Parts: sequence; structure tokens; C-alpha cells
Amino acid sequence: LKNPAAPVCPPGWDCDVTCNTGNACAQPVVCATGKCAVHCTGIGTCAMGVNCTTASACQIDCSAGNACAGKVACGKGKCEVNCGVGGGMGTCAAGVDCSLSNDCDIQCTGGNACGGNVVCGTGKCAVGCGVGGGTSTCKSGVQCGAATDCKVQCTGGNACQGKVVCGPGACDVGCGVGGGAGTCASGVDCSSGTACVWNLCH
Repeated sequence: LKNPAAPVCPPGWDCDVTCNTGNACAQPVVCATGKCAVHCTGIGTCAMGVNCTTASACQIDCSAGNACAGKVACGKGKCEVNCGVGGGMGTCAAGVDCSLSNDCDIQCTGGNACGGNVVCGTGKCAVGCGVGGGTSTCKSGVQCGAATDCKVQCTGGNACQGKVVCGPGACDVGCGVGGGAGTCASGVDCSSGTACVWNLCH
């Protein structure tokens, strides 16, 4: 599907949705039960977000400025979400919900990416906030309280202003690694973890 007016994938199909012209795919992008790849590569695309909750695996690219203003939600399988990769500002503004997935990789790269909560599932979860220099990413924090293996890097300036919450599994949090100032302003909650490592470098 390319720049569809109604970006809804047919039931049972693997789906590849491309929204590459300005403000394309204004309605929610809805994946089916197969594998789903969504490319929101035009400015202001996928404004109502991406619903990948029923897909077997998700790959979501919100790289252009203000892409994916609505929430991005993953399904049970592996989920890769890139917000602002390449420098797009203000992407994934409502956050990323990966709570259903057993394997999440969420990269909030561009400035102000992932303004809403970033929520991990029960399996592996890797979250990069400002890796590459984007500032004020993951503003509402990262919820990793259910994950068995969590890695959170709050690297860019003022990344992770909201609290980073770890669960009972392995949890490795880096705050300001690489020189970003003002990271993890609300702290890191390791209270329920027995294998929590918090590197505070700002």
C-alpha cells in the first residue's frame, strides 16, 4: 500500500505500507495478522499513529519530521520502531507501546522523539533515547517494569526526563553516556530489580 487514503491491511496478509508524501496516511495505519512494515517517511505522515497489535512481527519507521504523531503500538512478535532516525524532529509524539511484544527494539533518535511513554513488554527490550545526539527524547520516561531483559540508553541532552522504571529481570540503564547533560531527571527506579545496573554519567 502506498500513500493510501485508508491504510488498513487486508486480513491475513503480510503488509508493507509506505507513506512518503507530506501528511499522507492521515488515518490510523492498521496492520493485519501477518508481518507488517510501515514506512512513515514524509513530513507529518501517519498522524493518527500505527496499530500493529495483531501482526506477527512489526517494523515501523517514523523517520520524517512529526511523523507518527499518534501512538505507535506493537503486537506479540518482534517489534522494531525507529523514531526520528536521520534527524526528523518530533516523531512518535504520543509514545510507543510495546507492552504486548516479547522482543522490542525502540530507537528515539531525533530531537523530541517519543514524547509520550515508552512501554516495554515481558521479554527483551532495548530503548535508545537520543543516541546520535537528539535532545529531549523519551520525555515521559521508559516503563520497563515487566521486561526480563532491559537495556535503556538515555544519551542525548535532557533525555528521559520522566522516570525510567526497571523490573525484576536484568536492567541496564545508561544516563548521559557520551556526554548528554540533564538526563534521567526523575531518576531510575530499580526497587523491584535484583540485577539492575544504573550508570549515571551526567
